[in-house]
Amino acid sequence: MEEQKATNFVAISGINFPARSRKYLMGLVRQIVERHSAKFVVVAGGTIAGRELEKELKQKIRARELELKDEKGVDKMAEKLTLTKNFISEKVAALNEFLPKLKDVNYHIVIAESILDRPIGTRILEDLAKLRGGADGDIRLYTDPEAKMTIQVQGFGEMRVLVPRKTPWFYENITGLTQRLVNSFMSKTFSPKPRLIMVGGTGTGSFLPRYGPGVPIVSVPGLNKIEEQLSTENMVGCVVM
Repeated sequence: MEEQKATNFVAISGINFPARSRKYLMGLVRQIVERHSAKFVVVAGGTIAGRELEKELKQKIRARELELKDEKGVDKMAEKLTLTKNFISEKVAALNEFLPKLKDVNYHIVIAESILDRPIGTRILEDLAKLRGGADGDIRLYTDPEAKMTIQVQGFGEMRVLVPRKTPWFYENITGLTQRLVNSFMSKTFSPKPRLIMVGGTGTGSFLPRYGPGVPIVSVPGLNKIEEQLSTENMVGCVVM
């Protein structure tokens, strides 16, 4: 692929579908993508409200088990698998409707499986990617919580997108969690320094022009109705780069 002299993209994080996600916020993202002629959208973790969906599925399975408690000759494991499959399919269809298709724009989705999206979110996103065309569709998935993305711009190279692996501590400083994730990454990587680091899952918007090893750091605000603080979450929005 030929490298460009310049590009731009939109970054979002924490859609939290379907628990605290809001259709109007995705509508605003669409407007921003179109207004700036963005080439792609980075989703930095938290696309799926994983814990909420795990709880909902568990409740459905328990209710079905109670219905079948006195039934004889019923394969309860098969019933559980069927219920789970149908549940996943239902959420995939709903997310497909929720996530707008943008002309000539792909979504690069980093999965924060450990604490945000959870394994159920990974399944939903994998099925959604297949539904939207697989390798020829508009969704690219990254399962590495320190995802490496190559930016096709002359002389730029790579950026990293970091998402939390563990439940965050509470910080008074809004850049506290961002700095901890960056420090953890930089302390153990043997790769060359990226040209840019974006951090998702913090619920904050901040810019550190030359943090630590001299790399610009951008934290991406949340894109949901913030109802609780696990760390320093206090901003709703998106970032145009």
